[in-house]
Amino acid sequence: MQLIEQSFEYEHLTEEVKKSMLVEYLKDLEANHFSLALVEPSKLQEPQPYQQWKAQISQIEKQIVLVRSKYVDFFGAEEE
Repeated sequence: MQLIEQSFEYEHLTEEVKKSMLVEYLKDLEANHFSLALVEPSKLQEPQPYQQWKAQISQIEKQIVLVRSKYVDFFGAEEE
């Protein structure tokens, strides 16, 4: 993770807290993705809502990939 100030240190966040935060954030992202996947609009009957839905779900997928990558960078491949 790139910090604005490279010398910045977290005083109150332990490795376990950081790990827990990333896991919880991933759970939230995956829950949002799952919720959106349940209500996919018809591409043919509702083209405008479908485009909006597609943009939302694509953004969530990008965030999931990014956060998973950060998790691996910090803690290795195993997840809780």
